[in-house]
Amino acid sequence: MKHQIVQEQVCPGRVLVMDDQDCVREVLREMLEVLGWEVVCAREGAEAVALYRQGRNEGRPFSLVILDLEVPEGIDGKEAMGELLRLDPDVRAVVSSGYYDEPVFANYRSHGFLSILAKPYRVEDLVNVLGNLP
Repeated sequence: MKHQIVQEQVCPGRVLVMDDQDCVREVLREMLEVLGWEVVCAREGAEAVALYRQGRNEGRPFSLVILDLEVPEGIDGKEAMGELLRLDPDVRAVVSSGYYDEPVFANYRSHGFLSILAKPYRVEDLVNVLGNLP
């Protein structure tokens, strides 16, 4: 019963998750799947942009993208968001980070993000972020 209530609150759909750490991606994938989302994962920004483009081209667009801000190897979340905005000005994205002092994290809206998701992830925080997206 609790999961049904949560699913109704977050309006599940298709979500693209980008994070460079395998364990972080898997934890977020499992949390989102329990909430009813269909999840596709990417390791870094270029892969995320390619998957987003592929989803649009195949008629299976993503309703949400969650991008890790810090990616040591490859395109990070800020750069990926810039590419996604050029591809789709209506992209719905959340920025994720464990570094709360990052300028992008502090001013996420000015970079096109709808919200922030702090690491480490907690189900309650995830439900709150997803349930309060504009």
